[in-house]
Amino acid sequence: ALRLIHGLKSRLSRDSDFSFHDKIEKEEVFFKYLESAIRKEFSKSKLYIIDFKPTRKPKIKKTGAPDFWGGWAVEFKLITKEQLNLPEARRSSSAIVPEGFLTNKIPIDINEMEYCEGIETIKVKSIKIKVYSKPLLVLEKLRAICQSHPDYKYRITQSNRARDFYDIEQIYTKVLNEGEIDNFFKELSKHIVKVFEAKSVPLSLIDSCLRSDDFLKSQEIGWQEVESTVKGLNQNFSYYVQTVKDIVRKINL
Repeated sequence: ALRLIHGLKSRLSRDSDFSFHDKIEKEEVFFKYLESAIRKEFSKSKLYIIDFKPTRKPKIKKTGAPDFWGGWAVEFKLITKEQLNLPEARRSSSAIVPEGFLTNKIPIDINEMEYCEGIETIKVKSIKIKVYSKPLLVLEKLRAICQSHPDYKYRITQSNRARDFYDIEQIYTKVLNEGEIDNFFKELSKHIVKVFEAKSVPLSLIDSCLRSDDFLKSQEIGWQEVESTVKGLNQNFSYYVQTVKDIVRKINL
């Protein structure tokens, strides 16, 4: 959504993330439909999909893990018409590596039990797509930062969210440039409780994250990776942290 819909192209990202408000029922039917839809779309460019594989994540649910904890990781590969006649193993290994990818596996993440209000419906080449609005994207990223804090009781592994600080600042700058600031904070205040409740994240963790030097230093470790993927970055990590603090200060909690 950041690149395709909201026009934020400075940080190279090829992630495809989808959210569902509930659990996916009739999984076999759902993924057959998804595979068919992807196959149909790429056929327009004379490309063919192979090795389509949906995998439940996590594969084994830990005892005591909440119902909302999980989703699906889908991957597939693309080949040309000429590659269709290759032996299966060679066909798979010689699949196209898309621009910006390090592998020929194309990933899609599907998250279940998400808060899906406050979305926008837009058209991309005559295709209607439902996407998170800019306020919802900010809240989702703010929540992800909080979920990486040691005090979040459902944290499984320590993850670095440095890029989320950057993305939030980029979204906010776009909001300012487009003169949407009043509605932006209105929407943030309207949805923040529900977004955080969807993953049982206490709002108090926002302060725990933004006031803790130790936590922020642990996140800054990932800033070098952000710098390596961003075009024209000229601010340090502390600038983006301060921007997030300024945004939070204006949300009506």
